[in-house]
Formats: sequence, structure tokens, C-alpha cells
Amino acid sequence: MAKKIGKSKKRDDYVYGIVNVTDGFVDIRYDEQSGKIELVGAEPGSTKVERSYKREGGKGDKVVASVPHDPGAPFDPDDALKSFENVVIMDTNKRTIAGKDCAVCFSYNIPVKLTEHEGGIPYGPLAAYFIVGIKKGVNPERIGWHLTLSNSISSEYNPRVHGRLAVVTDSELGLHPDINRQRVPYYADHTLPEWAKLVYASDKETDTLGGEIIKACHKGATLVIEEMRKRANPFDNLADGDDNFEGYKQIFFSTQ
Repeated sequence: MAKKIGKSKKRDDYVYGIVNVTDGFVDIRYDEQSGKIELVGAEPGSTKVERSYKREGGKGDKVVASVPHDPGAPFDPDDALKSFENVVIMDTNKRTIAGKDCAVCFSYNIPVKLTEHEGGIPYGPLAAYFIVGIKKGVNPERIGWHLTLSNSISSEYNPRVHGRLAVVTDSELGLHPDINRQRVPYYADHTLPEWAKLVYASDKETDTLGGEIIKACHKGATLVIEEMRKRANPFDNLADGDDNFEGYKQIFFSTQ
């Protein structure tokens, strides 16, 4: 189902789900108070909220936000994102430094439980990782996901205390459903923890919370990697990488 919204370019908000239809009918429930749509009997993990617009030249719809949401889903991507207790957002920018393919993954987090928070949404920088010697054909975004999750989140994350985590990114949208259902790894042979879900947002859609913070991540990653290009010894003190890259280090920065 879709709901049109007024933008400079007309956007459509959709709720999707996979339903096994046996009698020719799909059962849909609408809650007037919450504004949520439930596709009754939808496969677990298949329901999502998407915002898109039609591109010129018959190129098909451009998705600018996609948020997994079960069982009942609101039409608005921001409302869907706020159903997660915690949110981390990350973006990765790539550059060539001294002949090596390098990248910086910069992340922000929202330091409040969105399911319990009212009013404006605060967010602040979480971490930055400098990735060196990326192998050809490897998406540095996925390396950044892994470094951030394994070094800055997983060791201290208790899903019983902290709840569900939305991992917002602007990459690999087509793989999100399978990664979120743990059918494929999110990186190398690592599957996403059950308490985390990938969420898609585009920095071209800053009318959404996810898009606004992705844009901030992009800016932060650009500033850090340009600083690394200026350094005399950008590759000192690297931790070992794996089959996909040579090494990495966390970049510590001041927010003052």
C-alpha cells in the first residue's frame, strides 16, 4: 500500500510484506490511532516501510528510505525508525592515498532510546575508522560496518537492556532483507546479530532523520580522510586487516 506525501519531488511511502495467499485475498488491518498497517500473516522479517520517487526517463523508482518493521508498520519512515530502541548511522568515503585504496567509515549514534523519547532527536559522533589497502571489488562500506559493530558497539551491547539496534546505511539496499534474516553474512563470514537490523537511508533525502544523519556521516568521513591524505605517515600504527584489506586504525577526534 502507498501513501503520497507532498515534497519538491513527489514521494510515495509504501508498506511492503510477503504474504502466502491461498484464497485470493490479502488481509490488511489499519489502526486509525497509530496509523499503522498490518499485513496479516506476512512472513516474519518481510515487512518494511519504503519511501521512493519516480525517476525520469523510465529508470524506475528511486528508493530513498527503507526500514524493516514487523508486524504493524507506519507509513512514515521516521516513525518506523523510531520504533527501534537504539540507532547507529554510518557512511564510508573512499580515496587513493600513496597508491593504496583507502576509506574512512564515520558513524553517529542517537544516545537516547527512541521508543521512550519525546521531542527533538539528539545525535552525536560515535567513531571513525581509517581502512587501508582495500582489495579490488570489495565494498569498503561493509568493512566499515564490521569495524564499527565489532569495535564500538557489540562488546558493550546487551539487547536485554538496550533493545533493538537500527544500523542505518546508504549501501547494499538489495542485500538488506537477506542480511537482516541472517541468510547471508553482512561481512565476510559474519552474520548480523539478531538484535540488529540494517536500515537504508539516502543523504539525498534529508527530510528523513536517517537521511539527515547519513549526510552528517558523509561530511565527517570526508573531513577525516582528507586529513589522512595530508599526514606524512598515514599508515603508521595499523591493526591487521583480513583477506579484504591490509589494516585499519580508529581515528580519535574532538567534537569541540
